[in-house]
Amino acid sequence: MFDAVFGDAPAMRIYQKFLDQPAHRRRLIIEATSPQVQRLPWELLAESSGPLFARRVPISIYRRVLLPNLPDVRTFELPLRVLMITSRPEGAGFIDPRSIARGVLDALERYGPAAG
Repeated sequence: MFDAVFGDAPAMRIYQKFLDQPAHRRRLIIEATSPQVQRLPWELLAESSGPLFARRVPISIYRRVLLPNLPDVRTFELPLRVLMITSRPEGAGFIDPRSIARGVLDALERYGPAAG
């Protein structure tokens, strides 16, 4: 799977630039319009040294399905309460919940402090 994604020279240069970033900024986001693409086991993405999420400083992998026709969103009143549950693979060490919640926090930012 790694070779299919990063197998050619331009893609490998992008991956190398990604690795050159500070560890706290490494987040691989898989965006696709097809839910079938998102069903692939991206967590198994591995280079010669092993799976990306098992590196000394793990690389977080996020999935986003880009929908051409977004469903209507119901109106709501603030404050908005959000419960997030984060799984942590055995042996993964500390996972900062703020980094996991980044997408949700970014989406709620426009509502200001009353959103949380």
